[in-house]
Amino acid sequence: MQRVVENYGVSPRSVARTMDTMDSRRRNHCLHYTGQELGNARLYDLCINTSDYGLERTAELILEAVKTRAQETSSPVYTPVTEQTPSPAEPENLQGEIALA
Repeated sequence: MQRVVENYGVSPRSVARTMDTMDSRRRNHCLHYTGQELGNARLYDLCINTSDYGLERTAELILEAVKTRAQETSSPVYTPVTEQTPSPAEPENLQGEIALA
């Protein structure tokens, strides 16, 4: 709740209602587009409670999981391209992110 207040400017008085509304929208979105219930841990490769670890440690855990997956599998693992910034005049060079399955 504190993070929602700090990062999104929600008043402390209405933070619970705001979070309930957003959670409901996320559940509906997930169910509509995937036919699956949001929050089912079996649908995810990795679940981390950011409240327990904080954002920085969570990011470290995710990177560790990606490295482990890359070592355990023979299929390539794609990560976001950050080395080059394509020029706006060359849209064919734009590269996006590919998520791990």
